[in-house]
Amino acid sequence: MLRHIRTDEPGVVYVEFLLVIIPFLILFFGLTQLGLIYGADLMVRHAANKAVRAAIVILPDDHEEADYGDVPLNQIGDGGDSLDTYANAPDDGRLAAIRQAPKLILSAISPSIDSYTGSSLADAIGESQLGTYLAGLLWTEAAMVVTFPDGKDGYRGSFGSTEMFTARVTFLYKCSVPMVNRLMCSSWFNLDKKHKNVLKTAGKLLPIVSTISGWQVIALEAERTLPNQGK
Repeated sequence: MLRHIRTDEPGVVYVEFLLVIIPFLILFFGLTQLGLIYGADLMVRHAANKAVRAAIVILPDDHEEADYGDVPLNQIGDGGDSLDTYANAPDDGRLAAIRQAPKLILSAISPSIDSYTGSSLADAIGESQLGTYLAGLLWTEAAMVVTFPDGKDGYRGSFGSTEMFTARVTFLYKCSVPMVNRLMCSSWFNLDKKHKNVLKTAGKLLPIVSTISGWQVIALEAERTLPNQGK
């Protein structure tokens, strides 16, 4: 009996398979998650380009039919230089109009409905195109912020009519690939404080939901600079 166990080749194959398959799956899933993050980073860069292009048109827009909630020309909200200006900006103001351009782009890489209800690789990628788009619009409303840094770790709320300025897009990307998302991303609680403060300007819903759900996320940022198109 003992000799039979020692020479049981099928049993040895099973053991070797178990020893190999787990590292292989971690490697495969890790490369998949890395590829998704890299693709998301490219989209955030594209979104930053769209944000600054929208800003140089909307900020100096004084057309008689333009309505930006009575926000003055070349100004965000009350024109202050803190994140409170962004958090308190009117929903129908110039900042809200600027955010529409990057929101449409980033909705494509936002979590799909499948990723909310499942935990497989297919769920992480998302199979429902309509579901991905609709869920993406909801996600970007709370997980995407457009700010205008002043180059000194601060933020701008007002701009000259023809001066150069920078638009920064900060996006919270949800890592959904099982097994490796906890290795490559972090919880909301462990995010960099600076990123959390910026993302909170979009509302308080995202921090609460992310903390309760235990989602693994990563904050992606990109900047683009162009001259204002005012007179």
